[in-house]
Amino acid sequence: MVPYQEPFDNFLTELRTRANSCNFQEKDRMMRDKIIFSVTGKLQELLLREDKINLDKAIKICRAYEQSNKHVKELRESTSSTHTVNKVTHHDKFKKKAYQPESKRPQTRYPQSQSKTSYNTQTNSKECNFCGYKHEKKGKMSGMGKNMRCVQR
Repeated sequence: MVPYQEPFDNFLTELRTRANSCNFQEKDRMMRDKIIFSVTGKLQELLLREDKINLDKAIKICRAYEQSNKHVKELRESTSSTHTVNKVTHHDKFKKKAYQPESKRPQTRYPQSQSKTSYNTQTNSKECNFCGYKHEKKGKMSGMGKNMRCVQR
């Protein structure tokens, strides 16, 4: 903000002591000008944009600018060190199943009793192209397979 990045109040105190030792006719105007020419960057632009700026107004603007920069710096330091974001991982149940050889595929989705197992091995059951399990052919199901969980994925 000011040369060597000293706090504004230290700069202002030094400026006032120097101005009191000098015999300026318009002390406030000279101090205001010294403040405007000593600061740099955005603060200097803020001071130059102001209409009819006096010493008190320049001091208030400089203090507010210094405080806001201090708060922004503290906020950035605290958020960068304490808040971390974990990567979102997808569950396997939403991924498309890879092709498995017939010998490794499970024959049924859930353990079944003997009577149901014999039903699945009849000619009307077929290995599903969507899930890899054996169940009734799509043509005989209502909705042509649209009600199957494996088709709705």
